[in-house]
Amino acid sequence: MAHVVLKDLVKTYGGFKAVNEVSLTVDDGEFVALVGPSGCGKTTTLNLIAGLIPITSGDILIGDRVVNDLDPKDRDIAMVFQNYALYPQKSVYMNLAFPLQMRKLPKDEIDRKVREAARVLDMTQLLERKPRELSGGQQQRVALGRALVRDPAVFLMDEPLS
Repeated sequence: MAHVVLKDLVKTYGGFKAVNEVSLTVDDGEFVALVGPSGCGKTTTLNLIAGLIPITSGDILIGDRVVNDLDPKDRDIAMVFQNYALYPQKSVYMNLAFPLQMRKLPKDEIDRKVREAARVLDMTQLLERKPRELSGGQQQRVALGRALVRDPAVFLMDEPLS
């Protein structure tokens, strides 16, 4: 995993500062939790790091590279969303395989990575099920597995314990 640096990060919505000059360094291999009351900017900060919304000012570094203007797909980040963002029409297997298919990995490598993630997360028996057939905790594990199979430089998790 890569280190992440936020330097004076600001996000303004029509004059309201949702994120106000946040500076933070997360070292390689370190886990950090952003805590605070609802609406204080935790999810917005994660979305800024992931590149899902543009920053107003400041810098975001992943590794030694400023990523402010990079598309989300070019940041090597995997994000687990609060609502899990699973594809309801796809099986667990296909939900896990999807990010690897988008990167055009060979089918045998996709299969190996998907089955390994399923084994690690104790959901091998769920691979053929659809998200609607799973409990909330199982859906959360699928979302986590979809992030893990990519082996990204950075993992972001929004409300991972909800």
